[in-house]
Amino acid sequence: RFVTPFGDIALAAFAVTRRVEQVANLGSQGMGLASGVIVGQSLGAGKPERAKQTMYWAIGYVLAVKSILCLLLFAFPELVLSIFSRDPEFLQVASLWIRITVLGFLFMGAGQVFQNSFQMAGDTVTPLLITLVSLWVVGIPLAYVLTQFTGLGEFGVAWATVIAMMIRGGAYVPYFLSDRWMRVKMFEQQPAARE
Repeated sequence: RFVTPFGDIALAAFAVTRRVEQVANLGSQGMGLASGVIVGQSLGAGKPERAKQTMYWAIGYVLAVKSILCLLLFAFPELVLSIFSRDPEFLQVASLWIRITVLGFLFMGAGQVFQNSFQMAGDTVTPLLITLVSLWVVGIPLAYVLTQFTGLGEFGVAWATVIAMMIRGGAYVPYFLSDRWMRVKMFEQQPAARE
């Protein structure tokens, strides 16, 4: 809705860069799920340090792979975008859009590992709240403000997306360091019945 007033080229650039973002996040989503399974098993086995180490390794791996991907996308966005269209105006707008949003991919990757790991540890409320705040309280209102009241035009949506990704990824860090996620109980243990 915020991009449509800026025309077809802006809308096409927005749509294509969102697809690129989805492809870029496939690896981190999978790593987050894998990390979440091991975190859940580790906490269930009473090994919280193993759960923490799993998340450190998963985040480190995601950041290493995403850093390479982000550098390539930032340096050569036209290589990917030309698959969709070779229109010069589209390539110009979409390349700038990619270069802006690629800044948030690292935060999104780490955020996906945190989110899936916390959910598998039994804490579904914290990821829900962080996602709601970063998207609905920050991202969407900021996209409106940046497109309507600054000179950024359609790129206000790109900057709002990046800022929301950074907030989402960064908001998990203090919660992770607090270790509260390791004490969430999914089910209360019932005492064994006596015979």
